[in-house]
Amino acid sequence: MKDNKKVIVIVGLLILVLLICLLGIRQCEKEDEPLTDTPIVDTDDESNDDEEENIGDEETITEVVPTVNEETSKPTIQLNGSDLIYVEINSLYQDAGATAQDEKYGDLTEKIMIDNPVDVSKLGTYVITYTITNEDEETASVTRTVIVQDTTAPILTYQNDFEEGMIVNVDANRNASFHNHAVTATDNSKGNVTLEMIYYYKAQENDEYQLVDSMDLGKLGYYQVHYVAIDESGNRSDDTLVVEYLVTDTKGPNITVSMNGTSYPMLNPSVTVSAVDDYTNVSNFAYAWVTSLEEEPNWINVDNNTLLQLENNGDYYLLLKAVDDLGNESTFTSNLFQKDDTLMQVTNFNLHSDQTYSGVNAGIKINQLESITDITSVVVKLYSNDTLLATNTSTDKIYDLALIDGSIELSTPFIVKDGTYVEEYWTTVQNSAYSVSMKPTKVVFEVTKSNGEVHTITNDHLIEPNVFWEGNFYDYDILVGPNYGNYTNLVEAINNAQDQSSILVLPGVYDGILTINKNLTIYGLDKENTIITTTTAPVMRTVPNQYGANPVIYIENGSLSLSNITVTSNISQYNAIDGITVNNGNLTLDQVIITNIKNSEGYNGMQYGRAITAYGISNVNIANTHVNNFNKNGAHFVGTGVTANISNSTFIGSGINENAAAQNGVVYMDGASGSISNSVFSNFQYHDTQVAESYGILLYNTDAGNVQISNNNIFNNCDQNYSN
Repeated sequence: MKDNKKVIVIVGLLILVLLICLLGIRQCEKEDEPLTDTPIVDTDDESNDDEEENIGDEETITEVVPTVNEETSKPTIQLNGSDLIYVEINSLYQDAGATAQDEKYGDLTEKIMIDNPVDVSKLGTYVITYTITNEDEETASVTRTVIVQDTTAPILTYQNDFEEGMIVNVDANRNASFHNHAVTATDNSKGNVTLEMIYYYKAQENDEYQLVDSMDLGKLGYYQVHYVAIDESGNRSDDTLVVEYLVTDTKGPNITVSMNGTSYPMLNPSVTVSAVDDYTNVSNFAYAWVTSLEEEPNWINVDNNTLLQLENNGDYYLLLKAVDDLGNESTFTSNLFQKDDTLMQVTNFNLHSDQTYSGVNAGIKINQLESITDITSVVVKLYSNDTLLATNTSTDKIYDLALIDGSIELSTPFIVKDGTYVEEYWTTVQNSAYSVSMKPTKVVFEVTKSNGEVHTITNDHLIEPNVFWEGNFYDYDILVGPNYGNYTNLVEAINNAQDQSSILVLPGVYDGILTINKNLTIYGLDKENTIITTTTAPVMRTVPNQYGANPVIYIENGSLSLSNITVTSNISQYNAIDGITVNNGNLTLDQVIITNIKNSEGYNGMQYGRAITAYGISNVNIANTHVNNFNKNGAHFVGTGVTANISNSTFIGSGINENAAAQNGVVYMDGASGSISNSVFSNFQYHDTQVAESYGILLYNTDAGNVQISNNNIFNNCDQNYSN
């Protein structure tokens, strides 16, 4: 029995070994086939059952599943589409992508990593990299090159009111750069586009166009401008736009008036007149003397460089008109002239004080039409109130010297000055000749002519003789001085002055805000040293858009004639300041300096720092005036009610200041009118982040014909002239 059991065990072991061998052989034959989990089953079910049943009580048989080592695999990647792509700048670029496969892991496309630096807004060459990595850390990659290029030409279009085939009328006196705004160009690159302009010219409509270098507004005729656009990549526009311009002259001739003096009323004037046109001939030039501006003139033709003189005594205005070949007209109206060939006038008196003497010097002017030999004698008398201090009588050009109480009386011979005869009689009184209470107050000239006619000329406005002063004669009602006079304070003098008063201001500094609501004349003896200023913030005025709202001098419903004086400011705190503002009034400036119209900290407010401002119904005349060192504008005239004439004056800007608002020399705004001649405008070059334009002369919302501009020197500004 035991032997049988051993045999059964041995047979079972042999069968197991045989099965293992068979499995090994099969694995060798199918080494490339994947392993499966299917178990090996013995096909002899009954034998197995019997054997298991027989041996189950003595040993347990364990089934062994062999282990298989798999090899790693490497993925592959392939581009969709071309490996070199050209893309137009600022166009839409849609990348085609790539695909990836792996023998072991199958389709790995969704796991591709893409590095895409392409920026279609910038020209350049870009490389896109596609990378795939499988679970075995095996990697494959591929690249595509994308070139962003610009091959598209710019597109030209007309702008504003320009259109194809139109002829644009151009005033020859405007800035030539206006035609840059006829067309505009756009480009797909969104970069800078350069406009290339090709010019053609012909003098008459029926002539043939000829190629020229540029448009010359000083040459009347037809210009044809061909516009071509070029982008930064050198692409030129496919189309060429053409605009035709007709340059015409709308300005009248330039009238020049040379006078024998500058003060008004001018006595016995001689005036030399001329008229020249910038583009054509002057077909008619005429003058007329009128006693009233409402009078109908009697025009008389005149040639250039003709000397005009009044024939009859009286008050006159000189009118001039000139017309060019195109029918453009210019006119000129003078200030008041006076002719008097009989009355001689006191022209100057001087005060002296030195180691030798103190006294008063007085003189008279004899009209040039008066014969020197017609004067038989001149008696000069010096008074203190009604007390005679000294007398000098002359019957020839040497002079008899008489002694009165030890005083010395001096005279000078006839001299020729500015084309007129001047005889100055000097009467000097020593300090010992009179007491302090007997200061000279009046000088009287008694002039006797050969026919026995006697002219008495009196000046009873002498001032103290112990002050050194030499200057022209002034006829005044109120004397203002820092140490003596009717007033020491100019504000007080103005407040107490009657309408039509004349105020003489001696050298000194006069602090205060001046309000003028009457008709006044104010003049100084020394414009550099006779100074109107303020050290306190001025009164805020209600004015349009803050133009001239904080002035040192404010004129409302009155008039001011200001001469030989400096207007300035000296603000210690951070306050806005303006110079002279006129609201419904009149302003005349002659020999005036306006400077430092700003506070000490350099306030650069857009609407403050104007030296001269006028609005409402106002008339302004500026002559021989110097304006500098201000924040905003030298002169600013607003509205159709303002007429402003500027001549022989200087406006100097402050130059470049990157933190300041745009600065201008003179501005005519919203229909203001007038004239500008023989003046200088320079150094208006302010800039900031928003404004990059400053002008010597700016016409803003004002027709160019409203303002007659001639013989000015305009230089070193951002823009020289401007007309909207």
